Amino acid sequence: MNTIKKLIVGLSLTAAGLLPLSAGAVTAPALADAHTNSALPANNFGNLPTLNVGGTYSSLMQFDFASLPAGTTSGSVAKATLFLWVNKIGSAGAIDIRTVTGAWSETTVTQATQPTVGGVAYTVPVSSAGNYIAVDVTTDVKNWIDAPASALGFALGASTSAPATSVFLDSKENTATGHAAYLDITLVGQPGPQGPQGEPGLLGPTGPQGLVGATGLTGPQGAQGIPGVVPALAGDVTGDAAANSLTKLQGKLVSAAAPAEGQILIFKSGKWLAASDLTQRLGAVEASLNRFFPAGSAYVTRGDGVTVIDTAINQPIANNSGGSVTHEVAPNGIALNPASGRGYVTSQSSDSVIVFNMTTNEFIASIPVGDVPSGIALNPAGTRAYVANFNNGTVSVINTASNAVIATVRVGDKPLGVALNPSGSRVYVAGFNGALSVIDTATNSVIGTVPVGVEAWGVVVNSLGTRLYVSSNGSVSVIDIATNKVIAKSPIVGGDGVQGVALNPADTRVYVVIPPGKVQILDAASLTPIGTITVGNNPISIAVNPVGTRAYVTNRGSNSVSVIDLATNTVVETIPVFGPVDVRVIN
Repeated sequence: MNTIKKLIVGLSLTAAGLLPLSAGAVTAPALADAHTNSALPANNFGNLPTLNVGGTYSSLMQFDFASLPAGTTSGSVAKATLFLWVNKIGSAGAIDIRTVTGAWSETTVTQATQPTVGGVAYTVPVSSAGNYIAVDVTTDVKNWIDAPASALGFALGASTSAPATSVFLDSKENTATGHAAYLDITLVGQPGPQGPQGEPGLLGPTGPQGLVGATGLTGPQGAQGIPGVVPALAGDVTGDAAANSLTKLQGKLVSAAAPAEGQILIFKSGKWLAASDLTQRLGAVEASLNRFFPAGSAYVTRGDGVTVIDTAINQPIANNSGGSVTHEVAPNGIALNPASGRGYVTSQSSDSVIVFNMTTNEFIASIPVGDVPSGIALNPAGTRAYVANFNNGTVSVINTASNAVIATVRVGDKPLGVALNPSGSRVYVAGFNGALSVIDTATNSVIGTVPVGVEAWGVVVNSLGTRLYVSSNGSVSVIDIATNKVIAKSPIVGGDGVQGVALNPADTRVYVVIPPGKVQILDAASLTPIGTITVGNNPISIAVNPVGTRAYVTNRGSNSVSVIDLATNTVVETIPVFGPVDVRVIN
């Protein structure tokens, strides 16, 4: 669709805790928003807190018109204004806005699948951050109201008149500043404000009590239950009932005497055994149950905090903070230190690492790091945290005793996944540029890089510290840690945009997360595919519990966490969690 290009002077509105709305206006909030990156054409970025515009980035946004009164037509619209909140500016300039003419989805859109768009409809100057810019979009909104199927939103890119523009707008996932894009729609002939409520009328007299209904018929008696079955073994044990002994008990006893008060009988290995006491046997039962329902917690970063799941019942924990850490929003990676009782979450909205108490789930500290912190890992002693800063190409090294950054290490472009070897002497950082950076923790310097494939995401070290597994676009690489060389590589069928990767505790199985909704199982020694498990939409991260019986997968697109039984390789539970990203499991 070709529209007349307009030069719009951006109206700057400073944040005062209120949205800029015209009197009596109707707000159409953002229904979907995402940005795409031509440097990473197969990746979806619909879960990030900012909409990046400029350079290799362009953004999409669509709006929800459900708040409009029934019967609203284009003739009802006096004015419609688009408001965009400028979070950060990399380079001031201008934004071109186009109408979208093809269908798209926030959770699946990529550079390779981005929709068709019309010509430039508006050009908006952008010169400062921390304020709204306003654009008169009345014509487009009127068209959308008359033809709802065409209401596919706007596409934003750096203006052709200012190609160096680099701007970061708030997305609807960003609740730190909470200024998602929206439309302010003023309607013609809107009704005036509601008048004051009139005085209540006098109370009427109480009506007469109704008649009591007749008693219903008694239902038929239910059938008698089936008698319980006693294990049938040869021989009856008999004794003197008056002497507190057992009578007519099928089986074979260690002693013919009945158990004392508080004791119970257990049938085991072809014999009836008198337990020493009830408490002891209940403890044995509890231990047996724990083999099937291991106690522990899964910590899941989500759109506005962290959800804590009790892995014994696969339900969010109900505690004084509702099972959620909610001090900061737009979290991404998470690392846990059960020994100190502290958890660490990277917050992309505040460019910081949030420290919280794992017992009370309360906020402890906020540590400023680099731009868009992503993956995070702790050394085995829990004294250092290593944070990958996606936009800076750096790793921040945090002293966990002082909660301060003590070093910043330059690594490859767009680092994401982070892992350490068991001794804590090396840090491995996967970058989207296709290189794995190796950091010496004694000197906090890069001592080597290993090519692993573009869009490297997940990284995990085996328990012996001899092998490293890295997921990248379409493959999984195995690296010999002694030589820092790739010794094997396995293609992943349908693995464009492969993300999280995990190992079982025995180091025999590799689990790889594949969009749009699969987990691929590989033999860790040969990288031979073993099977595939269907999970939710747009899975991102995976973690295996310490005993190797369950895996937990975050499904960003379906707002859930899948629980996988690793004995049967089947999903046994799906837990609702809004916008989950990363997951870690502890006992």
